[in-house]
Amino acid sequence: MISVMSGKGGVGKSTMAVFISHIIYKHFNKAKKILLLDIDLCGPSISTLLNNTNSITYENNSFKPIEHEKNFFFLSFGNILKESDAVIWRGPKKSAVLEKILTNLVSNYDYVIVDTPPGISEEHNNLLKYNPQIIAVTSSQNLALNDTQTTLNYALENDLSVIGLIQNMTTIKCHECNNEFYPFGSEGGKLLAKEYNIELLAELNMDVNILNSVEDDTFYEKLIEFDGYNILKEVLNNKF
Repeated sequence: MISVMSGKGGVGKSTMAVFISHIIYKHFNKAKKILLLDIDLCGPSISTLLNNTNSITYENNSFKPIEHEKNFFFLSFGNILKESDAVIWRGPKKSAVLEKILTNLVSNYDYVIVDTPPGISEEHNNLLKYNPQIIAVTSSQNLALNDTQTTLNYALENDLSVIGLIQNMTTIKCHECNNEFYPFGSEGGKLLAKEYNIELLAELNMDVNILNSVEDDTFYEKLIEFDGYNILKEVLNNKF
């Protein structure tokens, strides 16, 4: 199990979760069964990124994941809840639902990549007994870095292996002059990785093509065209 985590929302964690899942599926272990599990009950994104709004069915006392491609499955609460639904479940109810999903599904797949909610919550505690490996996602913004420290401390306190850190949204390119700028500073990810003695896997740039593809529902079909995807493919080549 690989848990993709971020201390702060809006840093591209769900995008990275799709990238990582597809890279493992397509390039490293295509014969294996992959499950991309979106456990962000209050803000699920995976169904939108995959542009797959099929309804998830409930069979044999559990939710049945959707097979997006052969041997590539996903389960997102975006396919269970209506877009306008407000999830106000308290901790015990959330934990009970997630525990049922995890107990019935995890052992059926070779790789489970989990898109977690930002921060630390009950959802993360449900994963602990599966001893997930952690990939943390941050931007170089101070607020994001501070919250990412909380994420990394949580991993260390629970003896979880940290694969590494991805610094996302590092630069943005001006389409008028073609120069690149650092909207949040440039060194945050490096300093954080050094402080925690973990690998800085990649410094990815803000890509307007990703934003546009999400808006026009072509994100998944254009995955392999994105620079960030191909950088991660090279970085993760020897990780799995």
